[in-house]
Amino acid sequence: FVIHAGMPKSLEHYQQESGRAGRDGLESDCVLFYGGDDIRTWEFIIGNQPDDVREMSQQSLQQMQLFCEGVICRHRAIVQHFGQDLDEDCGDACDICTTGGFKAVDDPLIVAQKILSSVHRQGQRFGTDYTAQVLKGSRSKKVRDNGHHELSTWGLLKEHSKDTIVSWISQLVSQEYLLREGEFQVLKITPRGRELLKGEARPHLVEVPSRKPVEPAKGAAGSDSWEETDRELFETLREVRMRVATDRDLAPYMVFSDATLRELVGVRPSTRETMLQVKGIGSAKARDFGPEFLPVISEYCRENGLAQDVDIDPQKAAEDVSERSGVSRNALMAFQQFQQEKTLEEVAESLSLARSTICGYLSQFLQEEQRDSATPWVPAEVISKVEAAIDEVGIGRLKPIYEHLNGEIDYDSIRWVSICRRNRE
Repeated sequence: FVIHAGMPKSLEHYQQESGRAGRDGLESDCVLFYGGDDIRTWEFIIGNQPDDVREMSQQSLQQMQLFCEGVICRHRAIVQHFGQDLDEDCGDACDICTTGGFKAVDDPLIVAQKILSSVHRQGQRFGTDYTAQVLKGSRSKKVRDNGHHELSTWGLLKEHSKDTIVSWISQLVSQEYLLREGEFQVLKITPRGRELLKGEARPHLVEVPSRKPVEPAKGAAGSDSWEETDRELFETLREVRMRVATDRDLAPYMVFSDATLRELVGVRPSTRETMLQVKGIGSAKARDFGPEFLPVISEYCRENGLAQDVDIDPQKAAEDVSERSGVSRNALMAFQQFQQEKTLEEVAESLSLARSTICGYLSQFLQEEQRDSATPWVPAEVISKVEAAIDEVGIGRLKPIYEHLNGEIDYDSIRWVSICRRNRE
């Protein structure tokens, strides 16, 4: 959650502050409370700034106020502020797009014309609160002193609450039929507003939400988003993450985000290959952290009778992992068999590929998995001879090692032993 107990001074600040809720990659709720006192407070602070800074700050404050009072999708409004647009509204992830609390006005054009007519007859010299008083039919001293209780627009919206009228005025400002001008936020009718008075534009107005609590937005940020998550396994993996992060002097999120942990809980991978199907896990993280997490997941599944590799299509998994890891699909299928320590001949026959191709895949496998020994693909006595030759001539190019061994050991074996030697170093 991010809860604003008051209105920020700009949309840039609001975006920065509300964005903190999503740093763990999980759903979040952002709640903003605002009112006229927030605006007055900021205006007082802005009033002490130099003229050029004050003007820019006032514009930012007005944009923030329009965002709060607007009736378009909150996500669309933010994106538009930064110069882009959405293909469609968020649907159910903001208060405007949900049905709870908001109801369209039956005849918004008539309501809007009444408001703009009153602004016009008041000489465009008064602000929102005063205009709402006139439309409500107030007999306050100020209204009577100005003679506005005799206007034809006086009391035109008396059946509605003052809060509702204030909200409608703000909605018309956000839609650019009205604007607030100057230090006292005097209402002015825009060219677009004059089109509205002629019936050539149609505004969108909604009723003020009821003061009783409304249901929170469902969908992505709904409260039921954890229902399918095994919280016990999730907390267990969080403990593993903390231990790994502490041992390696990392921040926990640098290991896995909470969103990645949640997907791990859902998939419950049994191998590094299926672990790669989890969003947020690439080949490097699978290699570095797989040995820490996979045994814990497997043990938990055995103890609780749970299946692993949930909803993973092996063929699709191979294709997806190939794309994400930069390793070909055939190589990944070979990797799975190398994990079982099958011989080169067995893998070549299983995949119907040439032995030379499988030899190349084994080199990739040893590098990807950071293996420190070429056993069982190279006999122990051959490994010892190659290791001794490396000690003599170094681990750079393969040819000096091959010649030092008088050509008695093939290049592939030398390459595999050298890869494992580098992995150890």
